[in-house]
Amino acid sequence: LVEYTPLDTGGKLVIDIFDERRDLVIGLVGKHAAIDACAALAAAHAAGASIDQALAGLSRAKPPSMRGEVIEVAGRKIIVDCYNANPASMAASLRALAERGKGKAAVAVVGDMLELGDHAPAAHTEVGRLAHELGVSVIALGEHAGRVVDAHAGAAERADDPADAAARVLARTGAGDWILLKASRGMRLERVLDAIKEKVR
Repeated sequence: LVEYTPLDTGGKLVIDIFDERRDLVIGLVGKHAAIDACAALAAAHAAGASIDQALAGLSRAKPPSMRGEVIEVAGRKIIVDCYNANPASMAASLRALAERGKGKAAVAVVGDMLELGDHAPAAHTEVGRLAHELGVSVIALGEHAGRVVDAHAGAAERADDPADAAARVLARTGAGDWILLKASRGMRLERVLDAIKEKVR
């Protein structure tokens, strides 16, 4: 991977393949997805596919529902990535939001990462710290929301429920701005998206 440029619904990659430079546009959000695409390209080639076949297939790749899809509501671009969450995927999603939100409002609505056991407090503290470092505002829900907000020490606030989170994120954003919805499946954070749609009707 020589170069990665974020696009609204994916990314543009410049790749060196056997001394040949090729371009690829993928419908997957984040530099982490670009790196995965390069790995998939190598695997396809190892399995006997031509580079052209592999590039064509990757250019048609789209995320499944709630796994990084980008939708637009009231002019706001929303990365809906709330099917699951762990520390690594949360960090990757925050970075994907930050790279798209440069020069615009970028707000992450985050819920708990579940099933982390004793690691949960430190992991949620890291979410707030990283969001602050990336210049991303945060609205947090769930048992560990306070840790996220406290670690951010900036443009971060706690929401009581999905409707409250929707109201807060709408107040912080306008047309052209970016929103991320990210949490473990048990948080059902898509309810925030439903509430956003209801409020802008």
